[in-house]
Parts: sequence; C-alpha cells; structure tokens
Amino acid sequence: MATNTVRAGDLDRRVAFQQSTKTYSPSGELIEGWATLAQRWAAVRPLLGDERSADAQWVAREQVEFRVRWDSSIQYISPLDRVVFPASDAATEIPRSIYDIFAVHEIGRHVALQVMAARQSSSGTPPATVVTVGRGMVGYWPLDPNTITGTTVLDKSGHGRNGTIVGALPQLTGQVGGALQFSPGNYVDMGSITALKPSIGTFAIWAFPTLATNQAMMGWEDYATDRNGAMLWLNGSSGAVLELADGVAFQPIAGGSVPPNAWSRIVGTWNGATASLYVNGVVVNSVPQTRIPAAGTNPFRIGSSGATGAVFNGRLDDVRVANVDWTAAEVAADYQAGLVGLP
Repeated sequence: MATNTVRAGDLDRRVAFQQSTKTYSPSGELIEGWATLAQRWAAVRPLLGDERSADAQWVAREQVEFRVRWDSSIQYISPLDRVVFPASDAATEIPRSIYDIFAVHEIGRHVALQVMAARQSSSGTPPATVVTVGRGMVGYWPLDPNTITGTTVLDKSGHGRNGTIVGALPQLTGQVGGALQFSPGNYVDMGSITALKPSIGTFAIWAFPTLATNQAMMGWEDYATDRNGAMLWLNGSSGAVLELADGVAFQPIAGGSVPPNAWSRIVGTWNGATASLYVNGVVVNSVPQTRIPAAGTNPFRIGSSGATGAVFNGRLDDVRVANVDWTAAEVAADYQAGLVGLP
C-alpha cells in the first residue's frame, strides 16, 4: 500500500474512531468513557509480522495499519484516540477489538490517512505478544503537510505543544509521510516547556542528513552558553550522539553509523541509571548514566537545540518526546513501524 492513492476496492472493512469523554454524575463523580467520532470504510493490514489478511486470527495479535479516505471530521485524530474494528454496524465474524493509536500520517494532500495502532486485550491492556509504540509521549510532531499551518507545527500527542517555524522549512517527502528540510538559521521552536524536558525520557527522530558535519537534531541543551538539557545530535566523524547535561557537566553517549543522504531512525533513552542510544532499532551504546538533564530555561527545538545549537542540514521526520524510557523492544517496534511509511 505504499502509494499516494486509495483504491475503493481496498476499503472493505468498517472501523470506528473514538475519542475519550469525561462527564460527572449528579453526585459529582467523574465518569470517563468513549464516544464514536466517525465510522469509515478502511483498508486494514498488519504492521508487523505476516501478511495473512485473509486470516482473521492476525487481528488478535498484531499492530495494524488502518488506511481511510481523508475528510475534515477525522483529520485531527491523534494517539489520544482509538479505533474499534470491526465497527458496531459491521456484519462480520471477526471478533471486535479495540486498538490504541500510536501514529497518524496524511497520505498526499487531503487524499488519505494512515492510522497505526496496537490492539488491546479484552482487559484493556496490550497482550504479551504486542509491544506498544509511542508509550508515554508528551510531544509528537509528524511534520506531515496536514500538521503544518502557516508557521505552526502541530503536536499530535494531544497535548497541544505546538511549535513555530523560524525561517523557511520546505516540505518534502519523508520516511513516514512528509518531512521538513532544515538548514542553518531554520528550525522549529517550541519555547521553554517543562513537559518537553523530562528527567527520565526518550527522544526519537527520523533523520536524512545531507552533510557529514556536527549538527543538532532535537533537544534543549545549549552547549555554547550553559550545560543544561538533553539533545540528539550528529557527530560528523562518529555517528549519532545522545548528550545529557546537568548544569555542571555533560555526558555524551555516542555510537552507530548515520550516513548522509539516507534515512536513519535515531532514539535516545535515559532513566537515571542507564542511558542508551539506538540507530535503526538496534542499541549501539548503553552506559551507566552519570548526568540527569537539567530543565533550565532553554527552548526545546527541532533542527537545532537550545538557543545556539548547531543547526541541522537535511530532512527530519516523525519527532517524538516521551517522559518514560522506551525498552529495547519498544524501540525496535518503533523502527519497524516507520518502515511501513512512504519511501
């Protein structure tokens, strides 16, 4: 399905998109539930594993891609929402299941939406055979065309932590949907938001560098003026680097190969005891953590870091910040999910 079109014959499954609701009982007790936003015909296939779409059993095991025609009523669905498949009005023998959304991307300009989700068990928790992608996200910027309005870059985590484009960032094809082209003096600025500066956390980004130079991809550490923060950057001679700074000194965790003019998924995690760096779903360095990133007052940025970080040269896509440290299995699943995106 790696095309910019959706064939009518492929839309043969009825799905429902649901949003969470909160109401109060007469006694003032909070009641949380779900309301159906829309029902749509979708093309459905497993994200990971085999392609046995004719076998209903994969529905109970796999992470799934739902591809639907774009329309304005569902354009803002996010990882805070969920999918019910089959929808309640669908005549089918496939057991009805609930899927937690972990990524949404627009295909083409108002052509279709690619919704990636992981199935819940009947108890409401993912079964042991499914690894959830995107756990604990506090910021998620797909950098797709439908998530950019003027100079505003929308946060699709559901938390509303939007960024502002500084300079000019052309929209190009990304690893997963669209991407932005970065160059010196051009970046996305979120300001100094404490929630985007976790003491325990994960950074994840798809990068397509065009130069083999020192350049920051994301974060809030400003190495030129202070030593507060965390960032992912590229060392022109040694690949990727996760850097953590506590206001006194910094700790670099380096490794892997990130060649120019190719897409690489770079993930950094830290939990207070261990800091790890991954490239394309594989750990390339994991060491005892000696520095806890200080929040400070520096802005969080994509395509730069802090106030004077070395800006990025090339394309960036699908940027995520979490306030938990992803496991190795979650990082591997995140990489595999990105591989189903548009080339």
